[in-house]
Amino acid sequence: MWLKRIEADRLRNLKAVALDLPEGMTVVAGRNGQGKSSLLEAIYLLGTSRSFRTRTLAELTCWDDGPLRVAGRVEAASGTTDLTVIHDGVERSLLLDRLPKELDTYLGRLDVVDLTAEREQVLRGAPDERRRFLDRGLVGLQPSHLHVIAEYRRLVGQRNALLRRLGPGAVGSRLAELDAWDERLAESASRIHIERRKYALSLAARLGEAGRALFRDGEELLVHYQPSPRRAGEDDPARFGPRFLEALEAGRDRDLGLGFTHSGPHRDDLVVELDGVDLRKFGSAGQQRAALVVLK
Repeated sequence: MWLKRIEADRLRNLKAVALDLPEGMTVVAGRNGQGKSSLLEAIYLLGTSRSFRTRTLAELTCWDDGPLRVAGRVEAASGTTDLTVIHDGVERSLLLDRLPKELDTYLGRLDVVDLTAEREQVLRGAPDERRRFLDRGLVGLQPSHLHVIAEYRRLVGQRNALLRRLGPGAVGSRLAELDAWDERLAESASRIHIERRKYALSLAARLGEAGRALFRDGEELLVHYQPSPRRAGEDDPARFGPRFLEALEAGRDRDLGLGFTHSGPHRDDLVVELDGVDLRKFGSAGQQRAALVVLK
């Protein structure tokens, strides 16, 4: 895959910038404030429709006379593709060969990897950073995973709203509605669990070569998918649905008291170890950065 051309207009300090890129490595050099990071941000935006510096696209635009526009041409084994991202401050448009497309169709045309200070939170930050790491990898391979994640989040939100409405001590027929939501949530959660677990196993199987290049002889980098509920990690993935329903039932009084769902894929984690030592808790800054490079 080769990004042959990148265009950026009204993105931070870039206006009407266009570059043709040769095959092989390209090094971008320049003084501070000249737009090096913004150019990389434009490439990342083109490949993912998002920024690696902010979650709010409106923050990228600093010109008043038109929408933000990033475009590029990608050459791959399947042929040449033109990509375009347009953001007018309210809506985002994605174009594939000049035709509007949904995100799950647009993604996967330009593979990009960012190694930024923010991404170091994958190992240093809370579990939600590692869940996003797993899901970003999955979306890169299966863009339809976006819909699976969105459905699960919607169901968790609706179940949480019902828990708060019922409140502690709910009994009898009032719990029948919760039973129905639990069934739907377990079905959605099972799809996420199966795909995350499969992806984590595939990732673990590919760490060896990159790990040996960055760590001393004999040091082995390992990853372990840690699902919620924890006991599900010991089962056949196909058994996750029933196991999750058992956990929901066992924790129902707690969930009603707290007003939110305590177990499920929204509580998953990824354990990263170097020779049996949890890098999240005990790894040095250098070890964590090297492990992130290997994982990426």
